[in-house]
Amino acid sequence: MEDIKEMGCNSIRIYGDNPDNLLLAAKTALEKGLKVWLSPRLINGQEQETLGLKALATIFRHFGALKIYMLGLKSGTVKLTSHHKQWAELFKKEKKRLLSVLNKININIEHVGSTAIPGLKAKPILDTILSVPTKKLTKTVYKILEKNGYTDHGEVGIVERHLFVRGTEEKRTHHLHVTLKDSNFWKEHIQFRDYLLLHKSALKKYDALKRKLAKQYANDRKSYTKAKNAFIQNILAKTKNHPLG
Repeated sequence: MEDIKEMGCNSIRIYGDNPDNLLLAAKTALEKGLKVWLSPRLINGQEQETLGLKALATIFRHFGALKIYMLGLKSGTVKLTSHHKQWAELFKKEKKRLLSVLNKININIEHVGSTAIPGLKAKPILDTILSVPTKKLTKTVYKILEKNGYTDHGEVGIVERHLFVRGTEEKRTHHLHVTLKDSNFWKEHIQFRDYLLLHKSALKKYDALKRKLAKQYANDRKSYTKAKNAFIQNILAKTKNHPLG
């Protein structure tokens, strides 16, 4: 399916007469950021050979559930969705893929951002942070990532990290933040995530703030992000005064 995207296509129609295989193919396509149309019959089959009503109901019920938790949001916009446990599985899958293509470099990969925190509404974009042991190796990492589906967006105003993106401008699915091992950028993202995982009252306050700001800045992600900063810095100050773990 990577070949399909490389050809400039952004959608796919999937034919078949096996419900499990149809759903598996649909899940894979959605994870790649493609629009999916299901045709529950063989490609050269007649309309009367379409799967029975019971099988169709099962397919489309599960297909609807797949679409709900799958990733993708237009660049620059803000739209929050309820947390889905499947995001953790998508992270594990992406982490495994990254470890495979970067297997000669001693990297660390963590799931950060709101999709990493159960109970917190989030933009449906998977935030991952990757640490590189030395600055000398960063360019090697950048090249490998660009060969494996990521687009380099540079520092984007943050000196300690390089942002890599998967997906189109209309449907961003992954943000990968590359930084040096033990950088402040790395530490702060892990500390903020872990604090919210441990403190439910702070999580609820952050969730309420995000909901409010998402309505206010639905088409202005920069302002949305900036407006959250005071809350985030307050939490980070608490972690410095009382280190976690």
